[in-house]
Amino acid sequence: MDSATDKQAVTQHRLFTEKGYLTVPQSVPLADLAAFETTLRRLIRHAAARLPEQARIAFESQNFDDERLLHDGLIALYQAAPRLEQYVVDGALNSYAFYRLVANPRIAAAAAEAIGCDVADLGVVAPFFRVDLPGRYTELARKISLPFHQESSYYRYNVSPDSGVVVWIPLFDCGPAEGALHVCEASHRDGALAHEGVYLIPEEKRHYRTRVPDDVVARFKEVRLNVKRGDLGIQHFHLLHRSGRNDRENRVRYTFLIRFSNLGAADYRPISWRTENEPNH
Repeated sequence: MDSATDKQAVTQHRLFTEKGYLTVPQSVPLADLAAFETTLRRLIRHAAARLPEQARIAFESQNFDDERLLHDGLIALYQAAPRLEQYVVDGALNSYAFYRLVANPRIAAAAAEAIGCDVADLGVVAPFFRVDLPGRYTELARKISLPFHQESSYYRYNVSPDSGVVVWIPLFDCGPAEGALHVCEASHRDGALAHEGVYLIPEEKRHYRTRVPDDVVARFKEVRLNVKRGDLGIQHFHLLHRSGRNDRENRVRYTFLIRFSNLGAADYRPISWRTENEPNH
């Protein structure tokens, strides 16, 4: 790297160390995002083809263009058959286009700079693809909501919690109206915090989550990130955060999460070191 690039990397690492998060502009290749959109469109059309005949005809009669298909089209699919909307989400998570994005060297370089390690020492755990329909679908929003928590409360193995980061990538611009990520600035400095377990649907004891109590969250400055298409957000594993609500009437929030950590860190724990008495998170 040249001296200007070296200086930028040092600045990024310092900011990340101080605040626990970064927004890195124009670090995600647009060609990778476009390739993923192509896969999403194909999955939506594959799913629509599985609808009962009358529902399929009704879906096709709306003549969604490429842009509307990813938003109005997926919403219409969910209204017709929620199970097929989940088919799209699961298929996208297992697609070649998803792993093409996960493996991009520019994203790995940004993560390594934030952590302060060599790219060769990066480990990857549980990359994920999340879809948030408009918040008016309250039952669905309830099932996938996440209260304020630390990533380290969920992922304890095949990671180094003290050096772990989550790279957060929106497929489209994501500000407050689309459900921007909420973070508690500098909360990572307190290390791993005590969490309490809650069920999002307590009457059925379903959708278990961990959360940090409100009085602890209130100690920190809350910031909502505004991340544009092609940008990425990076957050520390110990940073308190939660997802916002998608308040756009006819827009879907698509986001990617890639978790990285330093394989050479002293606290890195392989899954095979888990004892029989430890919980399997």
